[in-house]
This record gives sequence, structure tokens and C-alpha cells, in this order.
Amino acid sequence: MKLWTSIILSTLTLPFFIGCGSSVKKMTVSDTTLENKHPYSVKVEVTGWEKIGKLQTSGLSNERYAQTLTNSIKNTGLFKDVIDNGSDYKLKVTVLEHILPAHVGDFDLQLKTNWQLTDTTGKVIWTDTIASVYTSKLIDELTTFDRLQKANENLTKINIGDGLKNLSQLKL
Repeated sequence: MKLWTSIILSTLTLPFFIGCGSSVKKMTVSDTTLENKHPYSVKVEVTGWEKIGKLQTSGLSNERYAQTLTNSIKNTGLFKDVIDNGSDYKLKVTVLEHILPAHVGDFDLQLKTNWQLTDTTGKVIWTDTIASVYTSKLIDELTTFDRLQKANENLTKINIGDGLKNLSQLKL
């Protein structure tokens, strides 16, 4: 009897855990129009996800956002290279706010990040706050068990895309 109970419970709860971590590939920006591309290297640093409740992030973390941002910079060619040591610039993104609604119908997710570009001396070259919104429609996501994860992936992709577009307006 205990075996059957375990099997039934596992079967019923499995859909809620499928895809618990957001996919870097799905969040990566590759097709965005940039005003300028910079012939320099950049180091990427992300902070702030550790302050957000784990249940609402769908596995998003400083590391995942940083990897997604790194891949997006490489895919778009915004900077010549993304490296850890000896870079020309440092791009620090701080998650300021991640807002989820408390209801299950159509809902807007919001993500606010601060982007700061510094040179090798630590001088701030550029700073911007990127506030992004993604609307998750119940009708579009009715059959998915991972609605929050998909919504977070789309929101993150929008946020990174907006940040890259704004950063591309600089003439370095």
C-alpha cells in the first residue's frame, strides 16, 4: 500500500517540478537591433537574486542571469568578448525588484534591474535602471504546468534585451 501511495503522489506532483530551473538558452537574447557594437572586452557581474524568494524565481539566480547575459552579449556582438580577468570594462547588473502577482489569472510580472558600466579604474561610465514587464495570459498558458517558469524566462529575456539596447546607445 505504501508503494502505491508513493507512486500516486509522485505521479501527481511530478508536473509541478518539471523544468524547475529556468533555461539559459530560452532566456538568451540573440535577435535584437543594437545602435553600436563596442570593440572592447567586458566582465559581467550579477547580484541581487539571493534576496528574492526562491519560490518566485523559478530557479533564477545570479549565476543563471550572468550566464544568460554573457551568452546574450556574445550572440549580439555588443562587446568584442566577455572575460573574467583583464577586461576593458565591467558590467554589473543588480536585481532591485522582482514582483509577482498573488492571483492565477492573467498577470504581469515585473523585474527591475540596475545596470552599471565601469572602466578599469572603477569610474562609472554609464548607469541605467531597466524596468521590464511581461504579461502571462492564462489562456496562452492553460495547459502548462510550468507557467511561472516560462513567464520568468520571458521576463528575463525582455530585461536583458532592453539593457543591451540601452547599453548599445553608448559610444565607447
